[in-house]
Amino acid sequence: MHQQFKTDYQFSKDPVPASIWDECSRNAHYKNRQDKSQPFFAVFNWTGTHESQNWDIKNVKTDPEKINVPPYYPDNEIIRKNLAKMYDNIARLDSVVGVLLEELKKEGELENTIIFFWGDHGDGLPRAKRWLYDSGLNIPLIIKFPDKFKAGTVDDRLISSIDFGPTVLSLTGVPVPAHMQGIPFLGDQTGKPREAVFAARDRVDESYDMIRSVRTKDYLYIRNYYPNEPFPIWVPYLSNMPIYKEMLRLDAEGKLTGAQKSWMAYSRPPEELYDVKADPFQINNLINDPKLKDVIENLRERHRKWTIETGDMGHLNEPEMIEQMWPGGKQPVTDVPYFIINAPEIVLPRTTAQAGHIHLQ
Repeated sequence: MHQQFKTDYQFSKDPVPASIWDECSRNAHYKNRQDKSQPFFAVFNWTGTHESQNWDIKNVKTDPEKINVPPYYPDNEIIRKNLAKMYDNIARLDSVVGVLLEELKKEGELENTIIFFWGDHGDGLPRAKRWLYDSGLNIPLIIKFPDKFKAGTVDDRLISSIDFGPTVLSLTGVPVPAHMQGIPFLGDQTGKPREAVFAARDRVDESYDMIRSVRTKDYLYIRNYYPNEPFPIWVPYLSNMPIYKEMLRLDAEGKLTGAQKSWMAYSRPPEELYDVKADPFQINNLINDPKLKDVIENLRERHRKWTIETGDMGHLNEPEMIEQMWPGGKQPVTDVPYFIINAPEIVLPRTTAQAGHIHLQ
């Protein structure tokens, strides 16, 4: 079951494929299920902290003077107000979560429900969202268990959001399918802790790009496949952000220095390496440090293996990729699954390749 506020799935949602959600609308709420004892899985996607909500900075409630400005931004009134607006939106989010928890409590489900709270990327600001630094990849993740399991503790394992799905299955006792790439980090099927997490940036709206990263507990390695491109490639949607406008203005006037100017540079280094503990904002590129040669070679090899194992499609040009995904320009249709239950098999729908089945022992 899914509570719809944003369904940016990159395919037609009318109708929503039956193999994705049981329901996908504003009425798709656990309170509307016919059998109140039925277990449920629900997603609430709140867009009040979306980057577009940071554009209007005329009236902010958070005190701009109390804001800590990251070193890659200039420090002036516009920058502080834009950051304050982001904190205003986060405060509103806290209230929204409180309402959802209260609803669960009134329904008698709060102590029967495992709750995941997470974001889909870092700050919705320049050099954060869409970028592979910690400011763009480090997301909030809070998990609440009914029995207060490990309440108040902090887990320092490396986790990728691709791990969420397998983890939910592990917690609910459902075998994790072999084709799922994620690693369960809770439940009976908990896997080996990650040594690294991987990330990718490709086309951003109208602008082509290709960046890959490897993040361990100690280092962040970034590979820029288009080093001839400027750091802030032109993205019209991003240009609505007051911070971005202000940085463009100051750059044109020659008033940016240090880390601020580095991010507005007209080309990029082919590779970047950062000591994430000594340099939490990732502004000192250590890629040419001879003392870190072994670290660099290790991260390069991790990146190479990940690219091969995942079949990284960034190496395809876009028309070829589209043809693979939408042969002849037609969107593939997901078949509706059906089940034969009084038989020794569960029969799945026929695809263009073959019919599938699961044999019951």
